[in-house]
Amino acid sequence: MARLGSVGGRRLDRQRSLVALASQGDRGAMTDLLRQHDGDMRALAWRMVGDADLVDDILQDAYLKAYRSIGGFLGKARFGTWLHRIVANTCVDHLRKRAARAEVSIEGQPVLGVPAEVDRWDDTDCLRRALLSLPYDQRVALLLIDYDGYSYQDAAEALGISVTAVGSRLYRARASLQRIGELT
Repeated sequence: MARLGSVGGRRLDRQRSLVALASQGDRGAMTDLLRQHDGDMRALAWRMVGDADLVDDILQDAYLKAYRSIGGFLGKARFGTWLHRIVANTCVDHLRKRAARAEVSIEGQPVLGVPAEVDRWDDTDCLRRALLSLPYDQRVALLLIDYDGYSYQDAAEALGISVTAVGSRLYRARASLQRIGELT
């Protein structure tokens, strides 16, 4: 057990060193940090937008934002939590822009590219459609808590909201998903 703690401690120390170097303008250190978290951030972006074509664009924007603002990273949260918030906010920005351009749904026509003519969805597609139907703030809270395993406190820090607000969003998201499940 002590061995695992020392490995984790070394990893955390290495990450702190990379953050310090990146804050001083070391591009290699920032690249290392982003590579360490890329898989998690890619999964987050995919879950939030449900569009593989957008994931790379979103991550490019988010990583550029992180690079530009690393000097302001205070270390109060873990680097991964800080980056998670940047990626989540960038996803929300992209979704809002896309929703503003999307046509309004009339008489059951699809919104956000979900094909109405599909007769049968497997469980994964049903869940993805249900998640995409949630308002952005509820979807993010649900994904952070139920999928990524964040505590309410960590989710609140990542989203820049109170723990109470996280709980409220999570409650509404779960209730919406339950209603959707009853309709299918």
